[in-house]
Amino acid sequence: MIDTVILDIGNVMVSFDWRAYLDRFEFGPEKKAAIAKATFQSPYWQEVDRGLMAKEMLRRRFVSAAPEYEPEISYVFENYPTLLKEYPYAIPWVRDLKARGYKVYYLSNYGRWPYEQSKSQLGFMDYTDGGLLSYEVHMVKPERTFYLELLDRYDIIPDHAVFLDDMQVNIDVARSLGLHGILFTGYEDAVEELALLGV
Repeated sequence: MIDTVILDIGNVMVSFDWRAYLDRFEFGPEKKAAIAKATFQSPYWQEVDRGLMAKEMLRRRFVSAAPEYEPEISYVFENYPTLLKEYPYAIPWVRDLKARGYKVYYLSNYGRWPYEQSKSQLGFMDYTDGGLLSYEVHMVKPERTFYLELLDRYDIIPDHAVFLDDMQVNIDVARSLGLHGILFTGYEDAVEELALLGV
């Protein structure tokens, strides 16, 4: 019997469309591709979420990939938390799950300063039973230790919990730990998938 729902944040509870964010700027195809590769598609991007590297050091690493675009990369990096917007269904969904007796937690890759800049868009968190952001414990999905930290901290029984995430690799790791997993492709589909599990 499932009694716990664990939610990812980006593209599940809030929108995180970095491609649309870059489209706001009149960069042109070549410049936009270079900036995307230097930032959102960079191997260093995960270090934003891990929370161990200073913000300025990260900015320098991103700029080093395309130094000719330093002003643009710096601006994109500094302001990207503004692209995060809470979905209209987020708070009602959590409140409904809670009203029906389920524990609700979040587990998300999220950096410290992005969180500080975007927490006004994370109102649903106030209605949950808790959760973990990656910067708090310096672990990131899909590392198994990150999931295990959440399970241990809140005494969650894996077989009694379902995890929703928009990335298949993260779902695969959750299932390997005994959790039920749902690949999130949209709110309505997620509600249907949960219903199939009796939630």
